[in-house]
Amino acid sequence: MAKSKVAILMGGPSSEHEVSIKSGLNVLKNLDSKKYNAIPIFIDTRGYWLFPGKKEHPLGEPEAILNLERLGVKAVVIALHGEYGEDGGVQSVLQAAKIPFTGSRSNQSALAMHKVLAGNALSQSGLLIPETFEIKQRDWKKKPQEILKSIYNNFGTNVVVKPTNRGSSVGVSVVSIVRGNLLPLQTAIEHAFSISRHVIAQQYIKGREVTCGVMDITGHAEALLPTEIIPLGSIFFDFKAKYGGNSKEVTPPKKMSLTVIKKIEAIAITAHNALGLKGVTRTDMIVSNSNKIYVLEVNTIPGLTDTSLIPQQAQACGITFPKLLDLMIVDAVHEV
Repeated sequence: MAKSKVAILMGGPSSEHEVSIKSGLNVLKNLDSKKYNAIPIFIDTRGYWLFPGKKEHPLGEPEAILNLERLGVKAVVIALHGEYGEDGGVQSVLQAAKIPFTGSRSNQSALAMHKVLAGNALSQSGLLIPETFEIKQRDWKKKPQEILKSIYNNFGTNVVVKPTNRGSSVGVSVVSIVRGNLLPLQTAIEHAFSISRHVIAQQYIKGREVTCGVMDITGHAEALLPTEIIPLGSIFFDFKAKYGGNSKEVTPPKKMSLTVIKKIEAIAITAHNALGLKGVTRTDMIVSNSNKIYVLEVNTIPGLTDTSLIPQQAQACGITFPKLLDLMIVDAVHEV
């Protein structure tokens, strides 16, 4: 049988460019070579597409789409994290060209990426989310002290600050306010604004950090085994912990009741469905000390590096990474 041509998109114009390349190269390494002819496509930080070949030049979107069609690409594996990959940007381009791709469609990707809108949708589906304070940039410029005091009065001495529309914990800070000193909170907010124009503050939930993948294959969502994340040297699963090996991941969590584990899995499926997602997603949560489970965010394109959580969770369920990729591609083609 003839092999199907599959393009792998990696890189991109986001702050997660390097991580995205690692995901893409790991997909390239693990794709079943007996079934697929893989075409690695690097997207540079300006958003130009670079196809393999010595004579190839970076292409803009219209030319890149025409090239995909000329090459006879049957499906695209999106390994782009952050802006353009997770916010629905590249999905809208592929949708318009009717080229099958892995993961969720454009509007649903954009919804999941926006933490305020996604939080509202999750809350309406009966899920717990940390109390959230949206900080508008124009208000921050006019009345920063008033905003700082309001956050402190609402959330107390421990606050999480993060960009509204970024992934991989980029720009996220956990702030401890000591003796009413609001300067660390101000610094964290300004740092988040240096990365995005949209920033939120949230109440800090103390507990065990867990994450659970969902596979939505041909319209039926099933949870993978959840993972507990134990950061080493930091108080939460920050960028360094995720990609620098500064964390311990345990799948499934130890010393956690089966009832709680099943609840984590059910919440991951509910979150996936509440946002109208498809393909493979991963929902990050906190199990509080009173066993309440709060949803932090839903990742529409989870990491696919050799240390990423989704491949680990799939392996724990008896699904090899090549098999997982195959299921994702078959699902993408089936959707069109």
